[in-house]
Amino acid sequence: MKIKKLLSMTLILTLIFCSASLAKTKSKNNYKADKNKPKSQVVASGVDFINNSNTTGGITMTSATNSSAIAEYRKVLLNNTWNSLRKKADNFAVIDMNQDGIPEVFVGCHDGINYITALMSYSDTGLEIFNPGGWEDCNTEMFVAVNPYDGRIVTERKRGKDTKTLYKFDGKTLNEFDIIHYNSTEAEILQAAQTSFNNLAYLYFVDMTLENIDTYLSGDGKETGILEPWNLLTYNY
Repeated sequence: MKIKKLLSMTLILTLIFCSASLAKTKSKNNYKADKNKPKSQVVASGVDFINNSNTTGGITMTSATNSSAIAEYRKVLLNNTWNSLRKKADNFAVIDMNQDGIPEVFVGCHDGINYITALMSYSDTGLEIFNPGGWEDCNTEMFVAVNPYDGRIVTERKRGKDTKTLYKFDGKTLNEFDIIHYNSTEAEILQAAQTSFNNLAYLYFVDMTLENIDTYLSGDGKETGILEPWNLLTYNY
C-alpha cells in the first residue's frame, strides 16, 4: 500500500514538472520567427489599422498628379536611377503611406553581398527618394512592415547585430522614431511591441519584372498591398 502511494506521488510530481517546463519553452519560443511560414497576399488580415488621417496637409492629390507619380516611378525603376550605384531592383512594393491618393514605392535589391533599399515618394515638389542607410555604404536596412494610416515604417538590419528601426513618414520627410536592437532588454522589447511597434503589417513585395511594372506602375497605378500582421515579439534578440 505504501509503495502504491509513493508511486502515485512520484507520477504527480513528474507531471507537474513537465507541464512547467513546457510552459517555459513556449514562452521563450514566442520571440522566435517562424521563417518557414508561407506568406499569402491579403488585405490587412488581422490588423485593425486606425485611420488617423485621410489627407496630407489638407490636400488630396488629383488623378493627373497621381499619373505623373506613377510614370516617374516606372521610369527610375526601369533605368536604375532609383539608386546612385545604378543597381537593378530585385523587387518593389506599392502602397499609399500618407493617404493623399498618391502611392509610395518601396524598392530593394541584393547583389549577393550588399543590400540597397529605398522609399520613393512624389508630391508637389516632385520625386523624393529616401534611403535609411546611405547609397555608398550599401545599407543593411531593409523595409519590412508598415502602417499606411499613420506613416510608420519598420526596417530590419540584414547584416551584423539584429536591429529593428521604426521610422515615420509624413509625405515629405522620413524620420527615425524608435529603435530596438540586440542589447535591448526583454522589458524594453515588450513595451515597444505594445506601443510604438504595434499595429503593423508586412509589406507585400513583387518581383521586378516588366509584367509587374505594367500591372502596378501603369496609368494611375495599383497597390501591391500588405500581408499578415508583423509582430516585434516574433524575433529572437
